[in-house]
Amino acid sequence: MGGGRVRVDMNHPYAGKTVVYEVIVKKRITDHDEKIRALIRRRMPKVPLEKTKINAEDTKKITIEIPKEIFFADGVQLVKFGLAKDLKKYVGFEEIVFIERYSGELLGES
Repeated sequence: MGGGRVRVDMNHPYAGKTVVYEVIVKKRITDHDEKIRALIRRRMPKVPLEKTKINAEDTKKITIEIPKEIFFADGVQLVKFGLAKDLKKYVGFEEIVFIERYSGELLGES
């Protein structure tokens, strides 16, 4: 502190240092469908998987129907983009289609 001003160092104590971790791999996911579900759970942890419809009949294209619980979530477009990149990188899909269905009570109809 000097001259009536306070200087705060916002850097983390480990900033600029090498950090070594030990990790234990608990499970290796090899099943195709399980990989898809794990990646969806990673990007959308608060959305129940049973409400997400997945159609991956072809190994090149996957269609995912997004549940209404995530329609208005902050950053949903970034979530979908990140999920698409993950599905291409880790599962090998060439085309990822997201479906959002708006009807009934969601549109204010009774």
